[in-house]
Amino acid sequence: MASLVEVEPELLAKYSWRGRTIERHRARIRKRFGTRPATEDDEERLAQWLADKVCPIETNRDRLVEAVRERCRSARIEPPSSGQVERVVNSGCRRFEEAFAEQVMARLGPAPVHPPHRPAVPGGRCRRLAP
Repeated sequence: MASLVEVEPELLAKYSWRGRTIERHRARIRKRFGTRPATEDDEERLAQWLADKVCPIETNRDRLVEAVRERCRSARIEPPSSGQVERVVNSGCRRFEEAFAEQVMARLGPAPVHPPHRPAVPGGRCRRLAP
């Protein structure tokens, strides 16, 4: 990472990754690249986008994670943490699966109210089924 920002590795090791300094630096980086941090609304929209557009054609979790990251890049949203992306993917998959199940159930129609007929045995009588 030190080579990416063109600083000595020893200096990067001393950098404070918590507190006001990092927040100020993040704000400057966001401004420079025209990005913004992800909000809860963004996560909600990403999950719904996954459910509607990506999950119907992709089931591989790694590719779903990459799709979320790419969508964030294109929307100029700061890349979410791994945990946030995992929650978005889980939510998108769950939404897709629930919608899919509802569609299948709607196509199947209502469940039969009466039990199926018992198979007949020779002699015309119905055999007793074990409880």
